[in-house]
This record gives sequence, structure tokens and C-alpha cells, in this order.
Amino acid sequence: MNPNSKDKDLISKANLSPNASKNLEAWLADTIDPEIKDALRKKLSQDPKSLEADFFSSLSFGTGGVRALMGLGSAKLNTVTLGLITQGLANHLKKKYPNEPLRTVIGFDSRHNAHTFSKHISEIFAANGIEVFLLKELRPTPFISFLLRHLKCHAAVNLTASHNPKEYSGYKVYGSDGAQVVSPEDKAIVEEVKKVASYSDVKISATSNAHIHEIGSDYDSAYLDANRALQLNSTQNKDNGSNLSIVYSPLHGTGITLVPRLIADWGFSNTHLVESQITPDGDFPSVEKPNPEEPEALKNGTDLLNQVKGDIFIATDPDADRIGAVIRHHDEPIRLTGNEMASILLNYILETLKSQNKLNSKSTCIKTIVTTELFKEICAAHSVDCLDTLTGFKYIGKKIHEWEQEENGRTFVFGAEESYGCLYGTCARDKDAILAAGLIAECALDAKLQNKTLINKLYELYERFGIHRQKLSSIDFEPGPGVQEKVTGILENLRKSPPKEIAELKVARISDYEKSVMIDLASSASKPITLPKSNVLTFHFEEGGQLTLRGSGTEPKLKVYSELKMPAKENLLTNIHHLDQKLEILNKTFEFKHCVK
Repeated sequence: MNPNSKDKDLISKANLSPNASKNLEAWLADTIDPEIKDALRKKLSQDPKSLEADFFSSLSFGTGGVRALMGLGSAKLNTVTLGLITQGLANHLKKKYPNEPLRTVIGFDSRHNAHTFSKHISEIFAANGIEVFLLKELRPTPFISFLLRHLKCHAAVNLTASHNPKEYSGYKVYGSDGAQVVSPEDKAIVEEVKKVASYSDVKISATSNAHIHEIGSDYDSAYLDANRALQLNSTQNKDNGSNLSIVYSPLHGTGITLVPRLIADWGFSNTHLVESQITPDGDFPSVEKPNPEEPEALKNGTDLLNQVKGDIFIATDPDADRIGAVIRHHDEPIRLTGNEMASILLNYILETLKSQNKLNSKSTCIKTIVTTELFKEICAAHSVDCLDTLTGFKYIGKKIHEWEQEENGRTFVFGAEESYGCLYGTCARDKDAILAAGLIAECALDAKLQNKTLINKLYELYERFGIHRQKLSSIDFEPGPGVQEKVTGILENLRKSPPKEIAELKVARISDYEKSVMIDLASSASKPITLPKSNVLTFHFEEGGQLTLRGSGTEPKLKVYSELKMPAKENLLTNIHHLDQKLEILNKTFEFKHCVK
């Protein structure tokens, strides 16, 4: 199909890049909704330059799917781009399972258009002869992972942008094992999407299609039942759970559907909800960024925590896979980082399982390469293996699946990443903030019965293993063309001219995950890295600690992770402050010298 001559003239006058011009021409010539074409022509006449950001590229798979700004255009998330992706995914599933009747699950979060998008893609799956279990109501990401396995489906799609700002939406794809798709399957899906040349290739049927089954809260109880069995001390929870005062916020997202029910089911009845944030709302009116990593997002809950003199405030992001916590310690609210929370939970889980004789030589925990090294030291102290994966929980899910396929394979216990995500057990195969809320409450109750808080538990870990502190910073770019090139350029420059010293810390080794090698700078000796290739660099310091640099898979930014360690001396708080200052200087020095141009 070719665009009409008037459209071609307008596009020519717009002075767009060749790629944007080509993509825009294709849309105007395609069989997409005439109203969409009219909107594009209006924009082409009134504000042609803005179309560059809309059409400079075509959406491609990132971390287990797609996450992008909503809007019209090949580079944005909309019914057209979702249609092309879904048809490609359907084609992939039919090739992968040629002799099986296919089944899928489709869910969505509180984002604008999420429910509409979910119905749209269900019509495409149905038209391709694929049975669809379509949720009528929003539900958390880990619930979708659970439901996929519970219903024995071949794939699932969740319409979510997780913790991103309100302008974003996303399309998360899960395989039959319940985990986000990874290589080579993600690449195979991308190849099938590329083959869908135009929207005219997309098959669509009505929602009344017999292949579509709308489901409500039908399977909530199955999820809650499965997670109830993961309590580590159910008797203590039931007997004393009301003694723990909990404040909870879903940050206008899906957590409200299951978190209050799970913690009440576990025995924690003394719960206060942050009323200003309990209604699902894609505008996220009370927060700029609905991300529990952001202190601002936790303000309303922290205020309520102080008001009711509670013990702990828990917040989940919009799709309830990330969790944040604030602890009231000596009447002061202290926010836990993802690394601190992971370390506290890990130690509690392993100590409890060990006391119950539930650990063995196959028991294994997993962390990502940017998760604190304290995690690994805690595992070693309990004689439990700890493996590293690349950043992204999909790699943890992949390991769980691999071990289940092996004869006498390892047993997954607990996995965590620094970005406020963790998973205990295997009911879901993605980070699960609903289950984590129950575990954090259980751990906080156990500490309270010892007249302690989770901050005391953190300090005990420091006294035993040394003070481990981390710093995450990022260099943000405007969404649009050239972001990936900027990130790649910075990393390539560092490969060509790696720093030998950063903020007076001498670099001893460099791990290059793109080239799969760790190089000792003093001897030039190299050691292979067995993880999948990824454009990530880590600089290891002579005195211990490291700094890691990687591009975000979901946002236009370059992330800088650093960690330093020192022995726990007399004044613990002073030394914590000293180490935090040192990390601040380290990140700022590195960014200024090597990243900011």
C-alpha cells in the first residue's frame, strides 16, 4: 500500500528523518482506523516536528516485553503498535506449539487505556484461534504469573508500565513457565513481529468470540491459598499478628485488590490504609512517580505511620511487583532500601528454615549482579549457595524453570534485586510484592516480639558481616531518538579508556558483560564471565566494593550502582553516615568525569 500524493507532500515538507518519514507514510497508507489517520494528518499540518518523536523508530522488545510512552505513532504504545506486536506473538505461539490448542491469560493494571488495550489484544488472540482468559478487573503482575501456571496456559500478557510515570504503559509477556520471556524466545518473538508488515496483517474478532472467557475474582482464593502455605511462622502470626500496627498504600494501583486480604489472612488485622492512595487511578494524583523507590511517593504513608504510631509502612507500586517499607524506629521513620529489605528478609528466611530443618545441599538463592554483596555473605553463613544473574527478574525466573527441568536440580529458596523486588518460593515466577508484604509483616512481628525493629535487624547484620552501603544514581535523557546511542557511546568510551581510579579508589578489575570477560588491570589476566551477554560494565576496587554502569531496559536513562563496605566499628551510625558520604562522592565524581558531556 502507498500513501496518497497529498500525504507524501505533507511528509516531505515536514523535514522528518528518513526513518520517521518512512514509518509515518506506512501508517497513513495502512488499514488503521480512519480517525487515527485524521489525527495524524492534523498534526502533520499543525505541528509536524512533533511527529519525529512519534515515528523515529518502531517499538521493540526490552525487559520481557515493551514499555513506552502512550500516544499515536510507531514509537509509542497504542492500539496499532499493540496489534502488530500481538499478531507477531500469536504467530510465534502457533509455531512453537503447532499441535496444541493454545491458551493465554491477559491482565492489566490501573494505567490509562490498560483495560481497553487488554480487550483489543484479546480480540487478536481470539481471531488467531487462541483461547483467552481475560481479566475483567485489574490485578497485580505476580497474580498474572500465578494464574498463567494455574490455568496451564502457554503465555500471558499483562498491560502494565510498573512504576513508570503516568504517561507510560507497557506489554509484559510471560512464557508457559510463568516467567517473563528471555532469550532466545524474546528474540524469536521480535522476529515474528517484524514479519507483520502492516496492520492489514493483524487478525481481529469481536469480544463475543467464543475463544474469550472473561474472569473476575474467580481465582483470587487459589492465589491466597497457595501463598498461605509460604508463611514461615503461621502460629506466631495468628496469635500475635494484631500486635503489629501496619500502614499500607497501593499507590493508586493493583495492590489494593490482594495485599490487605493476604496480610489479614496471615493474622495481621491491625492495618491502616492510606485513604488518599487506595483508589486505582492512572493519573496517580497524589504522587509524581508511583515508585516505592522514591521518598516522595512514601510521604503520605509515612505521615500516617507517624500519626497512628504504627510499626511499619508498606507501599506497592501500581502493578504490585515492587515493594517499599518505612520502619518507625525510636519514634523516627526510616526508609529501607531494596538492598536492605532483601538482606533482612533473606537472613530471616534462612534462619527460620534452618531452625525447621528445611534447608539442604540443593537449597539456592539468587541475586542480580547489582544487588548487594551482603546477600551473598548471608547465604554463605547459612551454607546456602548463592548465584548471580543479570539485572532483571526474568533471569531469576529462568533459573527456577531450568532447575525444575533437571534431575536432582537445585531448589529455589529466595531471590531479590536491588530495585525493591523479591520472591520467596515458586507460586509466581516474577517478583511478588503481595507475598513480600506478608513476609515483611511476619519478619517485623518476629522482631517486635524481641523488642526490636527491622532497623535493629539490619544493624545486627552490619555488626556480623560489616557495613554494606549502596548508592543508585542515574543520568536521565529525554525520551526520543538517540537515547540508546548516547548510552552505548558512554559505555564504549569507557571500554576504550577505562578509569584506573575513581574518587581516590583504585580500580583492580573490570567486568565487561558485553565481552563476557573480567580483566585484572595489574596482571592483564582475564577470566570468563558465564552469564549471557549484556552491555554492562563493573569496576571493582582494590579495597573492596564496586561500581556498575548499565542502561535501563525500561526508561531513557543510564544507571550507576555503587557499593562500599567497611568493618562495623564502635560508632555504627557515624560509620554508616561516613560510608554514605563516600558513595555520594564516588557516584558524582564518576558521572562528572565519564558520563556528562
